[in-house]
Amino acid sequence: EISCLRDWFAGKTMILAAGGPSLDDNIELLKQRKTSDHILVCVGKVAAKLIREGLRPDYIVMIDGAAKTRWQINGIEDSGIPLIYLATAAAKVVEDYQGKRYVAYQEGFPAAEKYAEEKSYPLYQTGGSVSTFALDMGIRFGCSRIVCVGLDMGYPGNRTHASGVGADVADRKNLRRVEGIASEYVYTSRTLDIYRKWIEERIRGVQGVQIVNVSGGARIHGMEEGSLIEYM
Repeated sequence: EISCLRDWFAGKTMILAAGGPSLDDNIELLKQRKTSDHILVCVGKVAAKLIREGLRPDYIVMIDGAAKTRWQINGIEDSGIPLIYLATAAAKVVEDYQGKRYVAYQEGFPAAEKYAEEKSYPLYQTGGSVSTFALDMGIRFGCSRIVCVGLDMGYPGNRTHASGVGADVADRKNLRRVEGIASEYVYTSRTLDIYRKWIEERIRGVQGVQIVNVSGGARIHGMEEGSLIEYM
């Protein structure tokens, strides 16, 4: 259970590498991080990509219950990088991963809530996505700073995700425009916009942790903004 990691994260900078297009702009800078002070946490979707780029995350996070997410660990099952996952993640995917595994239990899922209560484990908010869960985890673990990379919550450059894990946006008909960081506005989906608003609500009133967005997509109110180089 992931509570055993709390002291390791407390007081440190957590860099959250999400799967948005602007992740590509920061990979070389991520290689320069101070490993003694910075904990690099990446979502499962970009784990293999980062490893191919010569960048080794400290933790990989997965939450999806669909067996088809097995592709996210293809070829990296024995990488030795610890996996953090929700109790509702696809069982076969978790089983196939050969490194250390840490489980978290989430609010809003009765079976997880019941088991956590029996074991006196804390519950985590998920927000519906892997990045929102990781953000909640970093806050609860007492990180001094959380720096979000590739947390675009939209489609800057008309791309859905970072290179190698996404595609170009084919049709904007059902998309919406929201305030952007690197541009006046950015197109996003209804689902991503829900995640963005969830983050804004989650971090409202949070004290003791600096939360920074160095992505180039949708603006997430309540987060500081800057360049990754400022926090390395």
